[in-house]
Amino acid sequence: MPETSFHIEVSNRRIKCVVRHSRRAKYIQIRIDQVGYLELVVPVNRSVNEARGFLQSKIQWIKDNLHLIREMTPDDYYLFGEKITVIHSYELFRAKHGIIWEPESRILRIMSPEGSPAKTVELYKVYLKNVAAKYLVPRTRLFAQTYNFRPKKVIIRAQKTRWGSCSNDKTISLNYNLVRFRPEVIDYLIVHELCHLRFMDHSPRFWNEVAKIVPDYKLLRKELKGMRMV
Repeated sequence: MPETSFHIEVSNRRIKCVVRHSRRAKYIQIRIDQVGYLELVVPVNRSVNEARGFLQSKIQWIKDNLHLIREMTPDDYYLFGEKITVIHSYELFRAKHGIIWEPESRILRIMSPEGSPAKTVELYKVYLKNVAAKYLVPRTRLFAQTYNFRPKKVIIRAQKTRWGSCSNDKTISLNYNLVRFRPEVIDYLIVHELCHLRFMDHSPRFWNEVAKIVPDYKLLRKELKGMRMV
C-alpha cells in the first residue's frame, strides 16, 4: 500500500508523520526516526484516520521524546558514497526551484523563490529521486541482462524501512536513498534483489547465489546498514 504523510505541530516544531501500512503489524505503532520525522506503522485493516487519532493520544509521549528527532545537518548529505555540500539560496524574482550539481567542487546548489517554505532536505530528496531514476533502473537492467535475470519491471520508491524488495510478480523495487551510497554498495543491493527472483528467501542457496556475483557481499551489507534513510 502507498505511504501517506502529514505534519503536526508539537512544542512549536513542525514534525512530519509518515503512515506505513504493514501486513505484519497487529496494532498501530509509533517510531521515531532520528532524521526529522515520526513513523506510524498501521495494520492493513486500520485507516489513516485511526492512525491520526492514535497519534493525538500519544502527544505527551512525543513531547517527552522530541529531543530524539533532529533536523538534518551538513554531515547527512551524501551522493554516491561521498559527503557533498548543499548550498540553498533564495532569489527575489525566481518563479520555481532550481537544482544544479557541480561535480568538481561536489556542491549541490539549490535556488528557491524568495519566501519559499520548502526545506533544504526536501529539495535534496527531490534531487536524489531524479538521480535514482536515471542511475538505478539502467544499472539493474544491466545486471539482469549480464546474469540472466528476468525481472518484470524495476521501480524506484520512497520506502522508509527497506532498501529494496522483490515481489512475487517479479517486480524489483529500489529505494531512492541508495544513491547516497558508493556504487559497490548499490550493486550489492541490486544483486541481492535480483537473486530473490530465483530464491524468495534468505536460505544458504540464496546467499550462495549472491556470493557468485558479489563475493564480498557481507562487508557491503554491513555498510548498507550503517546509514539512515532520509
